[in-house]
Amino acid sequence: MMRMTVWLAAAGMALWATGTAAQQGGPFAPRLIVNESAVTNFEIDQRLRFLTILGAPAEMRNNVLQILTDERLQMQAAKRLGVMPEEEAVRSGMEEFAARANMTPEQLVTALGQQGIAPETFRDFVASGIAWRQVVRSRFGPRLQITEAEIDRAIARAAEGGPRTVAVEYALFTMPGKTRADAERVRARVDTCDDLFGEALDAPQDRLIRETRAVADLPADIAGQIGRLDAGESTLALSTPQAAVLLMVCGRTPALGDAEVDRGQIRQQLQNQRLVSYADSYLAELRADAIIREP
Repeated sequence: MMRMTVWLAAAGMALWATGTAAQQGGPFAPRLIVNESAVTNFEIDQRLRFLTILGAPAEMRNNVLQILTDERLQMQAAKRLGVMPEEEAVRSGMEEFAARANMTPEQLVTALGQQGIAPETFRDFVASGIAWRQVVRSRFGPRLQITEAEIDRAIARAAEGGPRTVAVEYALFTMPGKTRADAERVRARVDTCDDLFGEALDAPQDRLIRETRAVADLPADIAGQIGRLDAGESTLALSTPQAAVLLMVCGRTPALGDAEVDRGQIRQQLQNQRLVSYADSYLAELRADAIIREP
């Protein structure tokens, strides 16, 4: 919890720097009417704060109004279909979300409140996601059946091209102005990629990058070093005179089509792909049919 609290405080400073959504009228004045349901300035400001705290990319923060508009349409669809999430499901979703930061929902709500974010903002964020998933499954569930032939084709496509492909998860911690000796001390304190988050608490968010990429997509300099490392091993070979750089391999994952094929996992992947496609198409349909206007 301490780690999350420090992170929230740092993110709060970033929020101060970015500012809040420009307002027309008072904080609770409507900015947009979506099928007679208002999206208010307060909601826009709150969601912007929340996304900033989460470290969401700038593109998402810049599209807050579109995100809230889509959520209005999604919740309206859930009401029409009678699949609004039960309170128990929302509570479970909040617990799952908070657990990612090793916190309870109450602890996360308190921490968010210190950054000016209302409890309803967190709850509505979770509830809208659950509602939309239920809408899509209710409307398109029967079409999500994946045949054995489709699984066979997916395996065949993945196996084409000879050598198997693996995805590599790695962490890259850049420490400007630090010497190699400083970096060696950091290296001695960490055993896993998770440990690096503790080392990066006071650093800007972009100083610690943790991501998973296919081997073919790795930058050449990183790929050259990762090929020499096992999971949990690290190197300082990418350091420059301006900054010490610690590269650590978090793990490797065999790609689809490897020797041991999990057909159940492939089925789930194909279902998820189909679900996303249906969801995008249905949302586009809801947008086209909606009456969206300024107040």
